[in-house]
Amino acid sequence: MRDIAAREEDFRRLYAEHFDAVLGFALRRTDRPDDAADVTADTFLVAWRRLSHLPAGDAARPWLYGVARRVLANQRRGDGRRAALGDRLRHQLAHAVGDLADDVAHRADVTAAMKRLSARDEPGRDRGPATSSADPAGASVPAYGFGDRAVLTREGWSVDYVQDHPEHGGELSYRKGQQRLEISWRPAALYDDFVADRNDIGTPVEVDVLGKTSLMWAYSRRDHTVIRPVEGDHTLEVRGSGMGERAFRALLAELRLVDSDGFRRALPDEVILDDERPAAIAEILADVPPPDGFEASAVRSHELTRYQLVADVTGAVTCAWIERFRSARAAGDAAAVRQARDALGTARDWAALREIADDGGWSDAVWQYADIVAAGASTPRDEEMLGNALDGGLGCDD
Repeated sequence: MRDIAAREEDFRRLYAEHFDAVLGFALRRTDRPDDAADVTADTFLVAWRRLSHLPAGDAARPWLYGVARRVLANQRRGDGRRAALGDRLRHQLAHAVGDLADDVAHRADVTAAMKRLSARDEPGRDRGPATSSADPAGASVPAYGFGDRAVLTREGWSVDYVQDHPEHGGELSYRKGQQRLEISWRPAALYDDFVADRNDIGTPVEVDVLGKTSLMWAYSRRDHTVIRPVEGDHTLEVRGSGMGERAFRALLAELRLVDSDGFRRALPDEVILDDERPAAIAEILADVPPPDGFEASAVRSHELTRYQLVADVTGAVTCAWIERFRSARAAGDAAAVRQARDALGTARDWAALREIADDGGWSDAVWQYADIVAAGASTPRDEEMLGNALDGGLGCDD
């Protein structure tokens, strides 16, 4: 009994210390607060199951972020799966933390605006053919292409979401009506973990994907996923929902491998490429007052869509001002406190936030925290919310 009680106490401490950060991490990477709540719930479910293997001290939060990334990669938008995750967590953790779903919903209310809109645009300006660069070894490029990412070549499908990160991999999603095709590439080292996770769905069948024998699982008759063995630095997973197995297999036959350059050439007009990002960041910051010493070059963002880039840039500035405000108040520096209040008092006039305000909730989230600082953060609740912002709520510690 003592061991069980100690385990529950360890989990309570972990939950109390890291909940806000994990929820903020999920909110910035999902379209809806409900999805973020499910990601958070499932992340802590994994933590509960693997509590004895959890890294100690400062390593716990990066570990939780890693779990959350995996949950996000496999998060389904179906209502049944979301409900199942919440039910499973409530059942297993009822004695440890009470009704987690209610707690998630309550905290999600505070930062519900911090959702992100995926790009929804048809391919526009010509960036050249979506083909790969030549094989550096000089070998002929096979019919299915060359590289460790993939794009869909069938006409009539529009890009619905895109993300590419040099360390964590990325995702390219397509939509046609109610049908959706999601192509994810992840670090090669994660291949075994993802296969083991998908084996919980059931027994896979073998299917050829881009010249390699791959494993396919069925979530349902109209929802399938396939994982392709490692190619280069990544392993591919392709998921098709809203379609039967025959239609999914037909789409698999119309994928093409591309390298990073070919991937970018296949993206819609709306996407911001690497060489375009510095100018885009400078434009976003044009009417945003930065703290002393803040450099645009310090903004770390690999986001490819305007909405996501605005979130990263304005989030970095807002975090910097909140930190400046709190440290100045602690030091009794009235002039610096006034400067931070005045700066964030202009947030509702920042053109970039006004531009994206109708497309998602990020602007409302920034304005919520900015208003607290501008008003002087006079209550304990205000101070708690600013602490939450710095502890992951605005992505300040990502």
